[in-house]
Amino acid sequence: MNPTRMKVITELAEKMANRLATLCPKCSCPGWGIVDYIKGLPCEDCGIKTKIMSHEVYGCPSCDYRETIPRQDGLQTTSPMYCDLCNPYI
Repeated sequence: MNPTRMKVITELAEKMANRLATLCPKCSCPGWGIVDYIKGLPCEDCGIKTKIMSHEVYGCPSCDYRETIPRQDGLQTTSPMYCDLCNPYI
């Protein structure tokens, strides 16, 4: 009966319905969607790979087909504040 929890459950149900409505491009099985992320977006100052996501991995739950695509927001580099070389931990 918690309204906040009900809102979250509604959002998750909508995401699940959308995922089930998306078919695998190889076998047409429902459930095609993001299964993993690849880190390594380069720093805009030094170019070293960071821990920020650079690619999304889409996959099929049935045939294990995978596609790796760049992040959807188009970001190709990240701020030096996320770089271990430019901004090391103290």
